[in-house]
Amino acid sequence: MNSNRDYRSHLVDTWHKSQDAYDKTVLALSAGALGVTISFVKDIVGAHPHVMGLLLAAWACWATSCAAVLYSHFSSVAAHNEAIAALDVDRKPNIGSNKVTKFLNRGSGVLFLIGLIVFCVFAYVNL
Repeated sequence: MNSNRDYRSHLVDTWHKSQDAYDKTVLALSAGALGVTISFVKDIVGAHPHVMGLLLAAWACWATSCAAVLYSHFSSVAAHNEAIAALDVDRKPNIGSNKVTKFLNRGSGVLFLIGLIVFCVFAYVNL
């Protein structure tokens, strides 16, 4: 029985590390893509790019991805506070914040990928 408890503890620990790495990676990639493309858009596609809406859409995706990662940290803290409060009074926790956190985590990755695809289309159109 102890080995199952130890294994579960190990799984929870590695899940937390994996989630932390995911958040950092998505934030770094989205912020980096946003910064690089803002700084070098003229060097990449020239002085008069076509279909600027695609570039703006990519930037919006990456900025929203960054915001989603940051807000997911806030909602994760809220979910943990609710779980602790529920344990303290022996009740089931309200899982609303947990659902929000999961949605934001998934959404941040999806938004990064959409931004990347849209930017690639923008670059292709302008090359």
